[in-house]
Amino acid sequence: MGRPVDAGVVRPKLIDPFMPKSEEWVERSQGRVRADKLHERPVQLGFTGDERTTRRAVARAKDRWRAGHRRTYRPWITEPVLRMQSDWGWGPEVPGPGGGEPRETLVFCLLPGLHAEDHQVRPHRR
Repeated sequence: MGRPVDAGVVRPKLIDPFMPKSEEWVERSQGRVRADKLHERPVQLGFTGDERTTRRAVARAKDRWRAGHRRTYRPWITEPVLRMQSDWGWGPEVPGPGGGEPRETLVFCLLPGLHAEDHQVRPHRR
């Protein structure tokens, strides 16, 4: 039985012996090294391939580096009195200037931030 036709074939590449060192340079530069600058280093170590081969290899190394250094989602959790929460709504009608026509008002409310457990509805006690 042979290999599946749709399966890719992984062939050895000229850059493979130099990849550990290239990945180290990408890691050391925090993914900022340019492939054209990095190409000079493997050439000094005996690499005989083209600059295009180095660019492809560096692009793969940078992709792997970025995958391990992505920002993570951090939810915003309010802490007592350190954050403020606001709300607004329609207020009562008030007389206009000089006792004129009644006008609508807006009410704005600013409260210290509370923890989730403080948002529970509690019965009113007298």
